[in-house]
Amino acid sequence: FETTLRILHVPSFTSEWNVFWGRSASHIDESPNSNKTDVFIAKLLMLMACASCFTIDKTEPLTSAGFDPHSLIQRCQKWIEAVTTWLASMTSHAQMNLDVIQIKCLLLFARQATAQEGDLVSMASGSLLREAMLMGLHRDPCNFPNVSPYWAELRKRLWLTIIELELQASLYSGIPLAISWDEFDCPLPSDIDDEDFTIDSPRLPPSRRSDTLTRTSFQIALAQTLETRMAISKIVNRVRLSATYDNEIMTLSERLTTGLAQALPDLRDDTSTTTTAGGSLDNDSSTSSFRRSFFLFLHYRSLLALHRPFFLRFAETPDEPFNYSRRVCIQTSLALLSQLEHFPHHRPNNNHPSPPQPPPVDNTHFPPHILHLKGGLFRDDIFHAAATICFELRLQAKSQDRVIDPPLPGSNISKYMDQSVHYQRLALFESVENAIRYFEGKVRVEK
Repeated sequence: FETTLRILHVPSFTSEWNVFWGRSASHIDESPNSNKTDVFIAKLLMLMACASCFTIDKTEPLTSAGFDPHSLIQRCQKWIEAVTTWLASMTSHAQMNLDVIQIKCLLLFARQATAQEGDLVSMASGSLLREAMLMGLHRDPCNFPNVSPYWAELRKRLWLTIIELELQASLYSGIPLAISWDEFDCPLPSDIDDEDFTIDSPRLPPSRRSDTLTRTSFQIALAQTLETRMAISKIVNRVRLSATYDNEIMTLSERLTTGLAQALPDLRDDTSTTTTAGGSLDNDSSTSSFRRSFFLFLHYRSLLALHRPFFLRFAETPDEPFNYSRRVCIQTSLALLSQLEHFPHHRPNNNHPSPPQPPPVDNTHFPPHILHLKGGLFRDDIFHAAATICFELRLQAKSQDRVIDPPLPGSNISKYMDQSVHYQRLALFESVENAIRYFEGKVRVEK
């Protein structure tokens, strides 16, 4: 997760890790630093809960650790409940520090990763946003001369993460976004790696080259379309959808697709040749797959939310201008569902559909992917995409029923056109069937 939305400073956490286990091994009395120890344990538990969703397919490591997928999910739920209870026991003033804000961000990620009340994440994200504003995270750190470069950088990263969590919760729940673009002036974080600065650094180093990936590159690239995606959330969550199609809707759609096309190749293209110079970012296929699937997912769900109301109107008035929204919804839904092709699922056995099929042989080596996350928004957007394809197939069936006149004699080209339409529909059906198999696999694991 730290190669996408930023929460922790990795070297600082590693240092805390070493201190914690060093004390445990030496049996040193930790009472003078009990609060600091509790903070570290809370972070550690939430990190393990977040990462647990990536181990479900890796049965051998789970078995050697004494777990199975079901017992691991139960253990993660206990970790989440423990940290939630611990936070509730703190006074309001005690929660107003960056360590607690980091823990609350990790808690939201953990709930999304494990589907622990993930549907209610919008309530927590809204509360977290207000806490962050009370602490001034929405303002430029330059307004606070006593804030060191290290803490200023962490404030910028955390603010972007909190805004993104609130935006995704708003799109998922249909609740209006709790903040507007002109209500904060916190700048983007520096495009540097965590190893480039420490808590004692008097100043930050210059940003890396544009062709060099850092752990912060994803967050900066995502922020380039933040204003557009916030505007989309504001429009689609209005009680009265009063936006003009030709001006607002089409403009936002063009801005979003342009921003996506201008993103780093590593975030939008499987054939990317982008490399890192610093070596601190693990840029293997594992992290690249997760970053790319997460980046595309967040953009596609905004694009689908923008055009979906007008695609539904197309069924009532099948004329321009809503035909453009129809095409965008189909393309976006297919793009979302195409990620299922890279995700291991159990293909049904036509002769014996009931028993679960054994997992593929290479499951233990399958890289982390956005579809491992189990929270509401990751589940429902795949469902919405599949439902959109079903709606399109229904429209095609209806339009075919209206064709009364047979082809004219001598129209040999018609058979090729019919074949093209046939294969297009097969592709649509296959994408829906992939979604069905995906949900079937989730139910088998999580039941």
